[in-house]
Amino acid sequence: MKLSWRKLLILPILFVITTSSLFGQSRTYLGAGAGIPEFYHLQASQRFDKWRWGVHLGTVFGEETISVGVFGARHFGGSSAHSDLKPWYYNIGLTYTAEESPRAITNDGWLGFRVGRQNNFNERSGISVELGMIRNIYHWRRVTDSGGWNFDFDFKYLPSGSLVLYYRL
Repeated sequence: MKLSWRKLLILPILFVITTSSLFGQSRTYLGAGAGIPEFYHLQASQRFDKWRWGVHLGTVFGEETISVGVFGARHFGGSSAHSDLKPWYYNIGLTYTAEESPRAITNDGWLGFRVGRQNNFNERSGISVELGMIRNIYHWRRVTDSGGWNFDFDFKYLPSGSLVLYYRL
């Protein structure tokens, strides 16, 4: 099994095309960032009143590792001079990660809860910071080479966070 994040890049692109044509571009957000468990990722989300729903696709460059996920964020507090959307929010998401190394193939499913804040630079762009916890809800590992060191860290809970630069279309 050869993992390819390039093939999965179609997911955020399809999400943006579909939601932009249905709901208008002013509520579509595109982002690039880094996080756990998303790795380095691209994301697309669509705003519906106080909610944002989206998808992300991530990778660890130079590795055979990908992440694909969906999330929902509910904005609830504070105010911003550049947006009518409240800057504080909580985020609930599901993420699937897959890693293929010379020694093993590992697949994991993560359920995450985070609290975050959007900091707007202007009406169209900004940065968001999130902190929270993730829970491992699915873990599968197949050892392909049992020689040498071969650790399988099976953590049920991990701290989670992300930093995303975003642009609103």
